Amino acid sequence: MTLAPTQNHSPVKSASGALPCAPRTIMLLKGAYEPHGGTESVISGFVDHLDRSRFRPILVMLAKDGAPKVPPLLRNLGRLLQLDVRWPGMINGNTAGRDLVALIKQHNVDLIHSHDSRSTLAAWHVKRMMPNMPWLAHMHGWLGKTSILRNQFVEGLSKRLQRRADVVLGGSAFTCSEVAHLGMKRMHVLPNGVNLPPVNAAPEERRRVRALLGIDDSAVVIGVTSRLHPGKGHRFLFEAFAQLQQKHPTARIIVVGDGDYRSTLEAIAKDTGIANAVKFAGRVPAVLPYLFAMDIFCLPSLKESLSMAVLEAMAAARCTVTTDVGDFRTLITPNENGQIVPPENAPALAAALDPLLSDATLRTRLAAAARTTIEHKFSVAGMVRSLEHFYDETLATCNDI
Repeated sequence: MTLAPTQNHSPVKSASGALPCAPRTIMLLKGAYEPHGGTESVISGFVDHLDRSRFRPILVMLAKDGAPKVPPLLRNLGRLLQLDVRWPGMINGNTAGRDLVALIKQHNVDLIHSHDSRSTLAAWHVKRMMPNMPWLAHMHGWLGKTSILRNQFVEGLSKRLQRRADVVLGGSAFTCSEVAHLGMKRMHVLPNGVNLPPVNAAPEERRRVRALLGIDDSAVVIGVTSRLHPGKGHRFLFEAFAQLQQKHPTARIIVVGDGDYRSTLEAIAKDTGIANAVKFAGRVPAVLPYLFAMDIFCLPSLKESLSMAVLEAMAAARCTVTTDVGDFRTLITPNENGQIVPPENAPALAAALDPLLSDATLRTRLAAAARTTIEHKFSVAGMVRSLEHFYDETLATCNDI
């Protein structure tokens, strides 16, 4: 397992020594799920920053009947060709494989880049039918025991099928460590990257979103952006906040995102006595304005890889608190650019949030350092340049076989 290179790379030459003349066609393969999240953000970054003189991306969504076929983050027909293939279920995944083979031949696809468990299964079927088709499997993180048993089974199967991929990429070293024992051909870490948003509109957006949610501009606001799932640890934020509410009676929480867990979270907020302080914003068209409305970003996940939500919050210069899971220790240095607490520990989370709720100067210092960290180490442009290197490497290796 190796870390993705961060420097620029020259295109890999073919066996004849000539540089490729036409762009190579890359099939970005993904399952269509609700709700959408970090994986779609990563793919969006690929699409916007990929060198189109060398690579032509097409997006293929594997959608069950009746499911939305294109995520909102990618719903822009001018950016790339978008296709969909019917997903008949795991048992009949070979049917989707045959449909993909037809698309590969129709569009002269040079490489498959899969992004989740469903697309891994489909790509595996393609690889059985077209053994020489280059396949790069991308792991964005596993839910593991935080998910239902069926999803755990699908993830376990996906991990094993990726052994057939020519290259496996992981969004963090922790994610790669979860499958290292399975014997992948070649596995590398490709840390996620995000854009640095302009912050000149932050004060105006802060006022607008707070007014929309009925939150006073003087309130100190803790926020979280993620799908509503037990593994994201919202309940521990609520329990921590309940311990602090008497000391910080004007503080508020904004919860951005949606999911089946929402009704449970609303009940937890009521049971802990903080319902009046919690604003459920639901799914929003753009996350950034809601980040600007927050003073503190808190993601108390039980399990993560390297969360896009945390990266985006730090890029937006938000003071950030998260849990000691995944690769967050490579991103956050406590008391320097954020805070890290043990997972599933409401008292420790409350102890980390308490001084931040009280001290605006401390929040400002940590927030500025957080943005600097993203600028120097986790830019989306750097991530895509490294990805292009892996495309080159995979294509060259497979062509030489």
